[in-house]
Amino acid sequence: MEKRPLELRKLPTDTELLALKENLRLYMQQSPFALKAGPEKQGIRRYSDKYIQLLESESNEFVSWRPDWRFFPGELRPGAPREEEFRLARNQWCLLQERERESSEGGRGGG
Repeated sequence: MEKRPLELRKLPTDTELLALKENLRLYMQQSPFALKAGPEKQGIRRYSDKYIQLLESESNEFVSWRPDWRFFPGELRPGAPREEEFRLARNQWCLLQERERESSEGGRGGG
């Protein structure tokens, strides 16, 4: 069962009313008091957006800045050997865990 809208009546009064409605709509749109759509917003402005734009610009001082590494600790340098230190620390931690496990197992068995 289909539901279709009723056909529009073609009486002279209906045609007149449609023309008046169209005139009113156009007048309201062109009125100086009509609200216009504002410019589209870009959404949420994040704090980091400002700094991303600074880094993307070529003529930025931050991009061409090279630190004087004499004033910074060696660990902060880009080529600093961090991986080896991490591996040593992890091995020491594993050994410590094993010793703790052994000591806790040794304490339980003698009853």
